[in-house]
Amino acid sequence: MVNRRPRRLSRVSLRCSLAPLILVLSGCYRFEAPEAQWLVAASRPPDAPKAGQWAAFRGGLLHGVATDAGLPVDFGPARNVRWAAEIPGRGNSSPVVAGNRVILTTELPGDPAVLAVLAIDCHTGERVWQQAVGTVRGVTHRKNGHATATVASDGTRVYASFGPAGVYCLSIEGQPLWHSPIDDLSHPWGHSSSPVLAGDLVIQLSDGVAGSYLIALDRYSGDVRWKTERASSGCWATPVLVAAQVQGATRWELVVNGTGSTDGSAGYVIAYAPTTGKELWRVHG
Repeated sequence: MVNRRPRRLSRVSLRCSLAPLILVLSGCYRFEAPEAQWLVAASRPPDAPKAGQWAAFRGGLLHGVATDAGLPVDFGPARNVRWAAEIPGRGNSSPVVAGNRVILTTELPGDPAVLAVLAIDCHTGERVWQQAVGTVRGVTHRKNGHATATVASDGTRVYASFGPAGVYCLSIEGQPLWHSPIDDLSHPWGHSSSPVLAGDLVIQLSDGVAGSYLIALDRYSGDVRWKTERASSGCWATPVLVAAQVQGATRWELVVNGTGSTDGSAGYVIAYAPTTGKELWRVHG
C-alpha cells in the first residue's frame, strides 16, 4: 500500500505538499512521455490520447518521467513559490495539470461526507470551480480517507474515482457527464488506485477483501466495455501502461503491481491487454 500523508488539514500542510507542483505550474510546462506520445502499435487501444502536461497520477503513462529541462528542485516558504491555495476538506490525491487547470479531489465535511472535484487556475491559484459529485460509501482507514485516487484527464474531460462510490466523469469546466457505480467492494484500508486512460477506455482497478476485478469503461458514456476478475484480497497500486517488445513488435500492456492474500503468501505482478482485459502474463513475487 502506498503510504501517503493527509494533505489538507491546514494551510501549512497544503503549502508543504503542493509547493513543488505550484512552482512547476508557474510556467505551465507541458510534460511529455517521449516513448509514447501516441500508442502506435497495432495492438494499441484505439484513439489513444496524447501524453502531455501532467494529466494523471505520475503523469504521462504513469511512469513519473518529465523531460523538460531547467525545472526547479529547491523550495522554501519564500523561495520558488508562485502561489499557494487553501483546499477545503481533506484527501490524499495528487494534483494534475490539464490545460491551464490544476485538478484534484477532496472529501468535504458532512453526514455523510461529500465527495468533490475542484479546479484551480494554474497561473493565479484562484479556484475556478468546485463540483460535488456524491457522498462517501464503504469503510476506509483513518489515515487514508475517501478522496485518495488521483484524477485523470484527456484535456476535455476529467475522470475521478472514489472507490465504492464509483467513477465520475466531468467536463473540464466541472459539469457532471456520467457516473459509473462500482460494485460495493469493501476493504478496511480503503481504496487508492487511480483511473487510467487508454484510448477510448477508462480503466479502474477495484480490489477489495473479496470480489476484486479490473474494469474498463467507455470514456464517453461510462458503459462497461470489459471486466476481468482478480484473485486478490487487496491492491492499492495504480496500473501502468508499458510498451513491451514481443516477437519484434510493440504490444501495449497494462501492468498491475501486486495481488493481496489473506495467508501472507506473496502475490503476483500481472499484465493485461488494455483493449480486452485478457491476462497476458504473471510473475510470482
